[in-house]
Amino acid sequence: MAEPPAKKARTCRMNINELVDVEWEKKKLSEIADAPTTALQGIAERGATVLAKFRPGAKTVRDLGRWKYYKMAKAITGFSEFEKAGKRKDGATLNIDKAVDKEHEHKSLEEIAELPPSALEGLAKTADAPLKEVFGVKTIRDLANLKYARWAEWITDLAECES
Repeated sequence: MAEPPAKKARTCRMNINELVDVEWEKKKLSEIADAPTTALQGIAERGATVLAKFRPGAKTVRDLGRWKYYKMAKAITGFSEFEKAGKRKDGATLNIDKAVDKEHEHKSLEEIAELPPSALEGLAKTADAPLKEVFGVKTIRDLANLKYARWAEWITDLAECES
């Protein structure tokens, strides 16, 4: 009986080489997601150390893509684009009290987006300086737009779609 023909290797042109260090360019998304944050191009040991210090810390690409402070910042900033100044209805109960420090609970989403990252519940004021120094993040809006967190989120999301 004849051998079945060998499967032809699948040719795929997709890559994310501009986002990851050279050693990760041939890896699967799931492998990159489980890698340390230094697998992302531009995050050196110094950046990885800063991200790992937070509680919860972001030690892997997956951690960074799911990092609660990034997710909160992204949601606040996203919602702020649709907020109508002075249009809150009487009796409205919408709030994000568990996302921001008590002193900021009464503020608009736009105002909150312009606060330092430490205005997020659970992120200490000591986080502001290293986030600014290492990543240029001065506001919650900046955190929402942190390219490394976006890349990590995309990698993590699509890693679930690999065969």
